[in-house]
Amino acid sequence: LGDLFAEDGWPELLGTGSHDWETDDGVGDALFDEKMKSSMFLFPYLLERIPVMLYQGAVDWKCGPTANEQWIDRLEWGGAEGFAAAERTLWYAESD
Repeated sequence: LGDLFAEDGWPELLGTGSHDWETDDGVGDALFDEKMKSSMFLFPYLLERIPVMLYQGAVDWKCGPTANEQWIDRLEWGGAEGFAAAERTLWYAESD
């Protein structure tokens, strides 16, 4: 994601400013044993308090767009109606 979000115009579009995107294997290592525990219950709390961007890769083989849309649609939070009515846009990154 770091390469994508560093492209011209993306930081402004996403409102991330000059944030440095990075990955950390330590996060995955720490959560390794938590894979089958749902964190869905945390999202309504987070969505009411902070801006959240949910990224879904179109060719994500582990959990495709349809599955993600289904769990997002089941969330109960104050912005659910507006989120459901929002226009969806496909974003494309320039290929190397």
